[in-house]
Amino acid sequence: MTRFERSLLWALALVAAGIVAYGLGLLLHPAPPLAGQALHDPPDVAGIRLVDGAGKPVSLADYQGKVLLVYFGYTRCADTCPLTMQELAKDYRDAGAPADVQVVMITVDPRHDTPAALTPWVKHFDPSFIGLSGSAEQIAAAAKAFMIGYSTGGEPSDHTAVVEVVGRHSHIRYIYGQGDIVKLGNDLPRLLAAR
Repeated sequence: MTRFERSLLWALALVAAGIVAYGLGLLLHPAPPLAGQALHDPPDVAGIRLVDGAGKPVSLADYQGKVLLVYFGYTRCADTCPLTMQELAKDYRDAGAPADVQVVMITVDPRHDTPAALTPWVKHFDPSFIGLSGSAEQIAAAAKAFMIGYSTGGEPSDHTAVVEVVGRHSHIRYIYGQGDIVKLGNDLPRLLAAR
């Protein structure tokens, strides 16, 4: 064996050792935690009944099998709601617009956000997004189940601005606060892989 061949074998052996070491490092180094707050006793929201964009009754059980990204807001909101929906649209597209993810906005202003008003507003951010409305009682029941606070007198300017991740079996799994929503797109592949 020539000196060149020995050197080449050593170089190949070092490259192979480096690849093995890198692979072991990936296996042994845990993935960073998800940005959202995990719920250890996740509430079941399958029974929540609302009204879809066509004015027809729906329940959240109708979306079982999908991961839902649920946001409570209202169309006349000047800042937080459109910015959150815009970030959700970006996160959704950055994740490749997965077919098993459904972004849902539930209004906290059912008096103004009729299905006819809500649907075009949410679809402005992405055509696949859906808006759900309902009676004041239905919205209150949904908000309670999702642990959302909102003002009911006059303008609903005060409301809890979080995105909640509902797993494939209709349980709230994670809550993403305003500062964490920008990280949701990075977390989506792992959220989709969870059962």
